[in-house]
Amino acid sequence: MKPKYAYALGALSALANVASADLRFRSRPELAIPRLNITTPAYGHATEKGLIFITPYEGFAEGHQGPTQPGAYIIRDDGELVWSGTGFHAGWGANFRPETWDGKQYLRVFQGTLMCFMDVVRAGSHRSVSAHEFRVVDGKTALIETPIPRIISLKPWGGSNDQRWIVSGGFQEVNIETGDVLFEWESLDHVDPRSAFFKINGTSGEVIWQLGGYRGGSDFEIAETEVFAFEHHARFRGRSLDGSLETISFFDNGAHSASVQIRPYSRARVVQLNHTSGVATSLRTYDAPDGLSARTQASVQLLPNGNMFVDWGEAGAVTEFSHGGQVLFHAYLDSAPVSRFVQSYRGFRANWTAIPAEEPAIATFVSHQNMASVLPSFDW
Repeated sequence: MKPKYAYALGALSALANVASADLRFRSRPELAIPRLNITTPAYGHATEKGLIFITPYEGFAEGHQGPTQPGAYIIRDDGELVWSGTGFHAGWGANFRPETWDGKQYLRVFQGTLMCFMDVVRAGSHRSVSAHEFRVVDGKTALIETPIPRIISLKPWGGSNDQRWIVSGGFQEVNIETGDVLFEWESLDHVDPRSAFFKINGTSGEVIWQLGGYRGGSDFEIAETEVFAFEHHARFRGRSLDGSLETISFFDNGAHSASVQIRPYSRARVVQLNHTSGVATSLRTYDAPDGLSARTQASVQLLPNGNMFVDWGEAGAVTEFSHGGQVLFHAYLDSAPVSRFVQSYRGFRANWTAIPAEEPAIATFVSHQNMASVLPSFDW
């Protein structure tokens, strides 16, 4: 399938010999590519096929330093660059991955507005759009998050008399082509503020069930060892034929700050919900390598071969686990041994085949042996 606006950069032989935390290319001197610190190289044929899609940017810690050119990148398992988003969009981005829309494959990324590289998706009406979600549904519509500021007394939840603003969680399903809002939901119309998962009826907006909750209300019992907190990237993974069992995956951050945490490390989770017994059971749990704690961001991706690909968000790393939990690949998104200053909101592994859209960039020079060297950067 020929994707429109399919860009890829293969600059394997064009690497300049410079001392830098970023990769540089003689044929494309305007590019400064984040250099991965791969601590567990891809494990033979055990890792899933495909490329790595990340959006590294510098963090907010004191003395922070990060990639010279934050943005969207496609990287190989060995750290070689496939494509740089520099020039197509700039700065921070999120939810970058291939997506099928109207039967064709595109690259999509969030950058203030939602970009499919052939179109821009905006929220309907006056709503602003949050980076937390951008998902194409059935190749036709986009599911996006729309945070909604509201004036309301916070005293019922422990707030002071002066605290009267809250951001109500919401989402819209939008027709990508027309921009029409097909469905809209706002949390304060249905539930009190609480940290929990909700399954929402896509027609009526009613809450079908709740999992967890800081102030109670969960429809499922959760063992003390299975408690989660400050979670991200929840996804449905299937249900039994009779509907009594549902499976979800999510990233369990386990912390919100150094002083607010339920465990010292984050983990990826696959959980089964039993509607008959009312019990939530952990099917698979993947603890963070090196005890990483991601207080914000992160994603969990179940791969076709059964592996799990995890982006550790604020912790600035990606990992691929086998189904049984073995670390098959692990890399920090920076050349430093500990990637404290680099983050990536989400990261994914996916296949991407592109048709060249640009002429190759070529650098030539004469070596010390009076031999001409040609260094190309070319589209894949």
